[in-house]
Amino acid sequence: MAYLTDITAARDSLTTELKTEAAYRASNGPKPTYSANGRNVSWNEWLSTMTKSIKELNDLIAEGDQGDDAENIYEHHSRGYT
Repeated sequence: MAYLTDITAARDSLTTELKTEAAYRASNGPKPTYSANGRNVSWNEWLSTMTKSIKELNDLIAEGDQGDDAENIYEHHSRGYT
């Protein structure tokens, strides 16, 4: 399923970004701000946003693994702030 492959790639990308930021923070301390959903946030809010997004993608992947219906379209809802 193409959608499942795309969702898995998105999850893997977020996981890599989370690991990279955590390693940076461990070596250099926290950055003043992080960007999440189009706005500047603290480390804790950024971490919460990332882990929530990864969990949502993991849930979609688990749902997709349960069936072979290629017509399933997955949506990831997010909200941007300006």
